[in-house]
Amino acid sequence: MSEVMTMRRRVTNFFEVENVGLIDGVFRGSLGIAILLGVLLVPTISSSLLVGLTLIAFYSGLTAFLSWDPLYALAKRSRSQARKGVCATVNIHSVPRHSEPVVSDVPHKQAA
Repeated sequence: MSEVMTMRRRVTNFFEVENVGLIDGVFRGSLGIAILLGVLLVPTISSSLLVGLTLIAFYSGLTAFLSWDPLYALAKRSRSQARKGVCATVNIHSVPRHSEPVVSDVPHKQAA
């Protein structure tokens, strides 16, 4: 029984790791291929631009292949930590409660 729970947890964690969607992955892969083809087909490109474009192509292709982007993960983590900080400052018990039930002044119809 414990092995089944462990396997389910691993599968759940595996899908939580993917933070690049299908459309974004296809775009990244296409971008990486286009940059590599441009680098190979343009002979008058400077060496520093060649290195920069190759690194961008490699990064976009790798993140498309793995379906995980470390920059997205860092942004998500920083947003969740900021959200936790906001939630910690707002306390549910700080909202005033009415001790008496609210009674309406409008007369209600009684059932016949």
